[in-house]
Amino acid sequence: WLFSRLQDVRDVSTTFLSDLEENFENNIFSFQVCDVVLDHAPDFHRVYLPYVTNQTYQERTFQSLMNSNSSFREVLEKLESDPVCQRLSLKSFLILPFQRITRLKLLLQNILKRTQPGSSEEAEATKAHHALEKLIRDCNSNVQSMRR
Repeated sequence: WLFSRLQDVRDVSTTFLSDLEENFENNIFSFQVCDVVLDHAPDFHRVYLPYVTNQTYQERTFQSLMNSNSSFREVLEKLESDPVCQRLSLKSFLILPFQRITRLKLLLQNILKRTQPGSSEEAEATKAHHALEKLIRDCNSNVQSMRR
């Protein structure tokens, strides 16, 4: 449970970043984040929803390992002290995927504020924003259900 679906999250994130970079390189002057977000929204939903939903199990597994397995705790302390981790805990890294979605939503909100009302850019940004809002709502709803 600790690392379930993490590879799927990584794959979707890598593809998304690659598409963002390609879009930027092809259209430096008319780069559109919203198009790329909208194209990837179904993949985000398919991967992030189960990942976030399983965070309850992930937290329980983590806590159980910390309490019952001294070797796990020692190795984790060693890994977290490595400068590459920048003093972040494993739990911080495990929650990053959901934070990425919420940060993308904030980016889209800022893009929406700066687009011409009634333009095709506004329509695209609105669609992408709504897709991320739905994903966040679904994630929050599933997490609440899992906790109950």
